[in-house]
Amino acid sequence: MERETTTYTCPQCRRQSRVLADEYGDHGCPCGWEPDYDEGGDDGRVENVIEKLRELEAKVDAERWPIVGDGNWREIADILDAYEPEGYEIDVVAEKFGGGGRWFTTEDITYKVTQSDGKVAYFSVNRERPATEMQEGGDFSYGIREVVPKEVTVIKYVAGRSA
Repeated sequence: MERETTTYTCPQCRRQSRVLADEYGDHGCPCGWEPDYDEGGDDGRVENVIEKLRELEAKVDAERWPIVGDGNWREIADILDAYEPEGYEIDVVAEKFGGGGRWFTTEDITYKVTQSDGKVAYFSVNRERPATEMQEGGDFSYGIREVVPKEVTVIKYVAGRSA
């Protein structure tokens, strides 16, 4: 008899671990992180992931300079980068790289979040990424915002004669 397994991401080191589904939230991580066994009974699963992302968006908006790697960033990454999310699906629907300067470039990724109850929302996450190996691990800024898909007509000018 095959038992169901699930994967979780350590909030401290971001290592992904596969455990038996009925033992979800019962084990720590080799890095030393241990789950918080409080009376609330929260097993780490997010029931309404769209509302959670909206709450995180508000927290990030309230910060003056949110930095990649802070607590909000880790929560956002845990949700959007989950290996096998439970109760929701994540799809990357748009990616845009570019802009920046000598020390950093920008990355803008739009995710489609679909909950098991059928609710759908889109979130765009932008961040500054190091442009050289000397900046690896640097403190760079990020942002998250809820977006909606909208068809837009664009006029482009291409080589040719107009008259």
